[in-house]
Amino acid sequence: MASPIDFVSGCVGGAAGVIIGHPFDTVKVIMQTSQQHISAMSVIRNCSISSLYKGIRAPLTGLAAINAVVFGVYGSVMRFCPGQSRQQDLTWSGIAGLFAGMTQSIISSPMELVKTRAQLNSITEWDCMKRILRNEGGLRGLYRGFGITLARDCPAFATYFFTYEWMIGNLQQKSKKNQSALATEQPSTFDMLAAGGTAGALSWLVIYPLDVIKSRIQADNRYKSVSHCLREIIDREGFNVLMRGCSPTLIRAFPANGATFVVVTWTLFAYEKYVNQSTNHLFRSSNIRSVTSTTAAANTAATKTSTATTKTNDKSSLIQE
Repeated sequence: MASPIDFVSGCVGGAAGVIIGHPFDTVKVIMQTSQQHISAMSVIRNCSISSLYKGIRAPLTGLAAINAVVFGVYGSVMRFCPGQSRQQDLTWSGIAGLFAGMTQSIISSPMELVKTRAQLNSITEWDCMKRILRNEGGLRGLYRGFGITLARDCPAFATYFFTYEWMIGNLQQKSKKNQSALATEQPSTFDMLAAGGTAGALSWLVIYPLDVIKSRIQADNRYKSVSHCLREIIDREGFNVLMRGCSPTLIRAFPANGATFVVVTWTLFAYEKYVNQSTNHLFRSSNIRSVTSTTAAANTAATKTSTATTKTNDKSSLIQE
């Protein structure tokens, strides 16, 4: 079982990441699902602040469940990792991230479907979910796009965890701390922001074309399969469509993931310091920075995360709450 502090810190940090990153996600979704080329600045000019936050309830309310799953799976795998060398730790971080991404996609897929539909339609997430359940085959309708979500999240989370652990370790070593300090001291805010932002951006870059396809499939019921969607959008809009909306996504990744890492790590270290909890909880004290990485991913994914989509035509100029 995960320690309550892992769950709490994940929720708090994840919420921070979603609040900071959601406007960028809205811009990305509109650009991804537009039938015409549209710039990020033109989307922003046509939106109000409230419209940029449209659809945020779904990712916020889904955070608790997603982070509980991500932390539980990641912690369970890391608990059994040999940990005999830094290289083994990095390898197991990637493996644990892959399993965490695989498991959390069960929750994130329907959540992103609802978020996507709500972002570009003038209905609430609750009304959107009821409409899907009523008109699109019940739970099966809510899981439209699950396969491509799974294919996206497994490599995304593996890349995310591996990159964060590698970067934070190197940054701390460059600050000339000894091995004992590396295991017990909190990373600097700058280190967490740099490592978290880089890990988030890289994890999105690796899987971005899959995310575009996922968005189109969840937004438009006419696509029968991943291959059908891929053929149609490339024939109609060219190969460039697979990277449409990537810029706001990468820009979003830095502040959103950086904020998540900082908030989660502060929460964990405050708990260790002021509650005098032994290090015998879900993650080893030396892996507190690993805990941080889990949350950010889930919500960016979350959260890694993810990324929604919308009506299939010109509706792309509409924006989130």
